[in-house]
Amino acid sequence: MDNLILAEPPHLVVQGEGPHMGQKMYLFRVKGCPVQCDGCDSAYTFQSSSEKGITYSVDEFQNLLELKKSKFERVMVSGGEPALYVNFFEEYFKKYSDKNIKFEIETSGWGDWSSLHTWWDHIHFNFSPKIGALQGKIKEWPALDNLPYHYCVKVVTSRDTFFLDMEEINKLQKKHNIPDSKVYLMPLGTTREEMVDQSAFVLEGAMEYGYQFSPRLHILIYDTKRLV
Repeated sequence: MDNLILAEPPHLVVQGEGPHMGQKMYLFRVKGCPVQCDGCDSAYTFQSSSEKGITYSVDEFQNLLELKKSKFERVMVSGGEPALYVNFFEEYFKKYSDKNIKFEIETSGWGDWSSLHTWWDHIHFNFSPKIGALQGKIKEWPALDNLPYHYCVKVVTSRDTFFLDMEEINKLQKKHNIPDSKVYLMPLGTTREEMVDQSAFVLEGAMEYGYQFSPRLHILIYDTKRLV
């Protein structure tokens, strides 16, 4: 896509998941998602098809980052599915390769990001393939065929699906040569109560299987409240 289309205004957040949890980031939540898994905590990004969204050109995007960059540590691009906008980010990095701005891209792995390999030093990818408790419509994850330099794989799981989920994770690891240290297990749920209920079980399971554990701070802190 030529422009970046957002489901909500960009705003400052604290990363709630994965290896950079707790860092301040400037969030761009994109509109649209082909995966559309049941239980998505950001379903409004693809359900509100009648809303046009907020549009940024490459130049407008860069101007906003320049204006705000003293306030954040990384730019987070989430969704929805950011891979819908690979062409936009290709154009952005070709035109504005600012080494002082680091990116965090939250993506299912549905799309191919290999065209950005020249700029992979600038980007950390948080892949969330829907192979666990959050099963989506898509079953192949081409982004994992050509893994970037900096990445992790986050999988939502629960006590009800845990052992089947571990089988699926193991298959994914073998197929894409993903080490245990890159895998983060996260508890299923879209409410604070569900997070608390599932977390101890998932934490113990992650330790037993040699994976990392990640809470989902944004849900634990804000519950179901949207910040914008």
